[in-house]
Amino acid sequence: MTQTAYAQEIVLIILILLYSTVLAKSVPTKYHLYLNISITALAILLGFSFGLNVEQMGLALGKILPGIFIAFAAVVVIVLFTSIVATIPVLRRFFLGDNLAHASGKLITYEATIRVPFGTALIEEVLFRGVLLGLLLQHNSSLVAILISAIIFGLWHIFPTIAMLENNKILAKANKDLRRRKYGSIIGVVLITASAGVVFAWLRIISNSVVAPWLVHWSINSSGMLGIAIARKLEKSKSINLS
Repeated sequence: MTQTAYAQEIVLIILILLYSTVLAKSVPTKYHLYLNISITALAILLGFSFGLNVEQMGLALGKILPGIFIAFAAVVVIVLFTSIVATIPVLRRFFLGDNLAHASGKLITYEATIRVPFGTALIEEVLFRGVLLGLLLQHNSSLVAILISAIIFGLWHIFPTIAMLENNKILAKANKDLRRRKYGSIIGVVLITASAGVVFAWLRIISNSVVAPWLVHWSINSSGMLGIAIARKLEKSKSINLS
């Protein structure tokens, strides 16, 4: 690998981490969707500047349908799994403790269909499985490229995990007096998301498109909203029956 290639990868990694640690924390939440879409476009331009083409970044239009077919089975499994978990009383409470648990149906729909797919999953897939993985694949084996991108993807989730723990009342209460558990939760999420990063990267490589990991990523992130909707409905039915 040439020094130029190393420099390009390092620059991209630094930009990703800076976005995660600085921009996302300093920009008001209501502007995150627009910011992330802008960063997504910037990442694609950055990929072009590094010499990557649309196919190398997994953005070729001709690969969209294969990506959809490959992701379909995984999406169905995720939806079914979430639906089952939300019906189990001891697990349902985690959905009800989410900061969106008492949000309006309109807000939950917006989160699941707009903010999550285009404000979260899209930017992460273009950054990690599009540009970064595309760049790594030019100079490394598929295994090395997958592992590097997955590790960085896991680290990306440190600050979002901290925010999640603070916003989820039940999780926050469980960790209130046990800082060690909080750190354990963060480490656990990093390991889980890094593992997910391996799967997403694999989907990107076998489909040659970011569409497959994007759809799976979208379904995983939005499954929480599905769980909230199911949990709320079941709790409402329970209250009616008790009354």
